[in-house]
Formats: sequence, structure tokens, C-alpha cells
Amino acid sequence: MKEFFGSLKKTAMLGLISSILMMIYIIMQMSSRTQGFLVNILNAIQLLPMLIGFIVYFSIVTLRMSKENISLKIGNNILLICLVITLVAVIIITIIYYGFSIISILNIIIRSITIIFIYNVTLKKSTKVSWIWFALSIVYLVVIDIINIINIWRANNYLLNLYPTSETITILILKTISCVSYIGIIPYFINYYNIVKEGKINGK
Repeated sequence: MKEFFGSLKKTAMLGLISSILMMIYIIMQMSSRTQGFLVNILNAIQLLPMLIGFIVYFSIVTLRMSKENISLKIGNNILLICLVITLVAVIIITIIYYGFSIISILNIIIRSITIIFIYNVTLKKSTKVSWIWFALSIVYLVVIDIINIINIWRANNYLLNLYPTSETITILILKTISCVSYIGIIPYFINYYNIVKEGKINGK
């Protein structure tokens, strides 16, 4: 396990798989009836740009490590653009639908930390923002998802009266997978951070 999580290539592949799993979950959730149409759309707007960015980024990183002549800067720029789009979407949706509650403001701050960390490490090759803040930000998003899962389980009896059992259970399972998948992107960026700190990244 130590060797696996210490490998930049293997953790990049883990990040790619995790991002794809999250994407599959979002797509299936949008086609589900267990949540309202508006809720599904709002979730998609807040997550799809970010997931597309991570999938493209980790795909480019994986190809690069397989000796393909692809510039990492392309993946860096695409990821950051997608993260900024996600942040803007979160801010707009928060203001319109949720107001300025403590949770909403914290959500915006957390996503901002993620963008600043990735920008510093991938483009500026700077370690001013510790990977710990990045990891805590991702863990926070996971905790929020876990709370949502618990709330869905509590409402499970109500859902089962409206929708088929298999559909409700499938959504719960997929949402759990999505939670775990978030964590899958952390090891790569920790490794990347450490390599930048050691001055071994050439920036190409």
C-alpha cells in the first residue's frame, strides 16, 4: 500500500478512476426519480465542470507518464478553468437558492482553497498552500455527502412508498461510491506537492 500511494503514476490512475466513478454517479442521479428535477440539475451544475476537469487532467497525466508527448500545462489549465467555473456556479446557486448561511459560505471557502492549492502546485510550482488544507477541503466535501446519505436513509421509508426499492437502493449505493471516490484524488496531489517541494518537477 505504501508503494502504491507513493507512486505518482498509480495515484494518477486512481484519481482518474475516482473521477469517472463520480461522473457515472452524477449521470445516473440525473436520470433518477429519487430527487426532484431541480435538485438534480443544481447538483449537476455544481459538479459536472469539476469532474470533467479532473477526468481530462488525470487522463493527460496518465498518457504523459506512458511516454506520450503531451504537455501537462494543457491539463493544468483545463482543470483550473473547470474548477473556476464550478466555483462561480456554486456561488451563484448559493446566493439564489440557499442564501448566505454559515454552511454556504464555508462551502465557497472550501472550494476556493481547492482551486488555490491546485493553481499553486500545478502552475506556479509553489508549496505555499499546504496539501493538508487541500486534503481537509476534500474530506469536508465527503463529510457533507455522508450527511446527505444519512438523511436519505432516514427518509428511506418515505422514498420506498414512492419509488421502486431497487432504484432507491441503487442511488444510495452510488452516492456512497461517490463519497469514497472524492478521496481518491487526494494521494496524487499529495505526491505532486511533495515532488514540487523537492524541486523535481520540470513543469513541461
